[in-house]
Amino acid sequence: MGLALIITDPPTMTPMRVLRVMYAITISTSTLGFATSYFPEYAKATFAGGIIFGMLRQKSKINSLSLEGEKK
Repeated sequence: MGLALIITDPPTMTPMRVLRVMYAITISTSTLGFATSYFPEYAKATFAGGIIFGMLRQKSKINSLSLEGEKK
């Protein structure tokens, strides 16, 4: 593909532009590859955050400000 862009008359792209595109594709795919290793941790953190915020939204069954009850 890259060679066809250079050989055509007139050249569609210069060799340097082809190399830049190939380099950009390589860097992009490697970055995505590195980022995918964090997806399981992101899912776990999202799940744990949902549990914590769910607990914070729950109404308490006891009234901690009440003067009633046994005190020790």
